[in-house]
Amino acid sequence: GKKGNWFILWNAGTWCPPCNQVRESWKKVSRNIDESPVSSRVRIGVADCDADKALCNEAGIDSYPTFELRKEGDIIRYEDGDRRPDPVSTWAIQQLDNYATKLDARKVTDLSRDRTQPSVIAFAAGDW
Repeated sequence: GKKGNWFILWNAGTWCPPCNQVRESWKKVSRNIDESPVSSRVRIGVADCDADKALCNEAGIDSYPTFELRKEGDIIRYEDGDRRPDPVSTWAIQQLDNYATKLDARKVTDLSRDRTQPSVIAFAAGDW
């Protein structure tokens, strides 16, 4: 299901020229995601940071517009400067289609022995 996954546009008022540019394109971003295979796994929203400064401050939003995906407890921000609808929605869809799995030592050993299926393992410290 959609669980707690959200793709959010943190936006500001008409005083913000970049916000005005993405206001209309956000509708196309929403449509692109709604028409994609990941549509059942994400909710799409807009936060008006002029109307709800406390919410945006709590979320750590300090520039507008900000595209943010909240996926299974992780916060991933779209950092590419290209704000056109297709690149933004493609990025979100790719993030939602990423099925990375946390592995313990036993699972890593099992995967390394299984030659029937290719695997990519990223070793990292801390939470992912």
